[in-house]
Amino acid sequence: MRDCDRTTLRTLTTGFALALALGMLGAAPVVADDDDLFERVDTTYRLLPDQGVIHVDSALTLTNKSKPSTRREPCKNGRATCTIKTRYYFDRWNAWWTPLNALDATVSGAKVKAQPASEIGDGLAYGISYPKLWNKKGAKQKASFSFDVPAGTVGSADEPTRIEDCYAYFCYWGMAGDTGTTRAILPPGWEPVGRRDDVVVERTTGGVVLRAKSKTDPFDFIHCVEAVDPDRLERTYVTGEAGKSLVAIESWPTDPNWAEGMRRIAAEALPNLEAMLGTTMPGGEMRVREVATQSRRYTHGDDRPTDGVLGMDEDADPRLLAGRLARAWIDPARFVDPWLSEGLAQWLATQAAADIPCGDAGQHPGPDAPDLDAWVAVTSSELVDLGNWQSKTACNLMDTAAEIIGPERMVELILELIDAPVPVGTSHWLAGISRDLPEGLDDLVAALDAAGVDH
Repeated sequence: MRDCDRTTLRTLTTGFALALALGMLGAAPVVADDDDLFERVDTTYRLLPDQGVIHVDSALTLTNKSKPSTRREPCKNGRATCTIKTRYYFDRWNAWWTPLNALDATVSGAKVKAQPASEIGDGLAYGISYPKLWNKKGAKQKASFSFDVPAGTVGSADEPTRIEDCYAYFCYWGMAGDTGTTRAILPPGWEPVGRRDDVVVERTTGGVVLRAKSKTDPFDFIHCVEAVDPDRLERTYVTGEAGKSLVAIESWPTDPNWAEGMRRIAAEALPNLEAMLGTTMPGGEMRVREVATQSRRYTHGDDRPTDGVLGMDEDADPRLLAGRLARAWIDPARFVDPWLSEGLAQWLATQAAADIPCGDAGQHPGPDAPDLDAWVAVTSSELVDLGNWQSKTACNLMDTAAEIIGPERMVELILELIDAPVPVGTSHWLAGISRDLPEGLDDLVAALDAAGVDH
């Protein structure tokens, strides 16, 4: 019997699977890639402070790597066996994603048509259709996508973008694809704050480029960057006793009230702390910078930032600065128990500036019994209530102790603890309190028990 050949054509398409991949940006699509469609996606985020947006350009190149398949089956006449050869093509792609508040989303490309956007998680998914893309030498399909991310609202941690004339906080992420580049470009003169091992920083004549090191699986990359234009920050200076210590307050020119509030507290607390503790501020200098509420790096304050800058939220109570100044003397590394160092710093703040009480801690916000020993670092907005309870409870414990031994003796004890040759804990603190009062600690012991402090 004679064989015959028949060729069929079949389309392959890409689609979406959902994943919670972008953290504070919300849920976003991850392409369920057919291995035969090779995708290169190069995405650039450009900070435009004068326009108040992050402008995004994404360039796509598609290559069909499918190979024809063959199978044997009876021919239509039933008297022969035919070889069926199937060739594959692609004609659509669905993998561009924007947050819901994106502006002016535009898809372009030769013979490319935009598909209706669909809501995916906290954003919109955009796709394209295009003429049949076959596997043949030199055959590629190109398209581009652009949109703007506007600045968020003052004081809104739910909108992860802030843009001021001299300050910005925003996130940039890779689009779904097999390979590609993801980068953000800051204007000339701007500088990123902090470093990440998976980000390369390149200073060029056109600006500062922050580029993801990896080119594979671009969608696995997301980076939230904080950046400033140092030359445009307003600076106010407060000096301590004898001018040997300095607090430099860096604020946005558009927010003079924030700068004045921080200056007032620093001018009161710094000389009082130096007088109480008998030394100038350790380190000699502290830089305090206004940051956006969106900057999670500074959630609930950053005690000892590695870059030497203390970030204070734009809507932070200026009185919080007194506690941050006190921490210059209270090094957490010198204390075994985190609650102890926090409580000492907060109590010192109440003594150094007027109208700064410890405050009412209220009820413990967690489902379990209070356990101040199990100190939890505040790393997200969901932990702020717990952080407030921890900090105020620790301060109130110190206040209770000071009522027993007197504030002067409390300061003397703090000096003993910070000068100790080894890291100290709750037992050392209690020993210092009870040295002359072996029978007078019932109220303090009861407060420690209620807070879940092991003594």
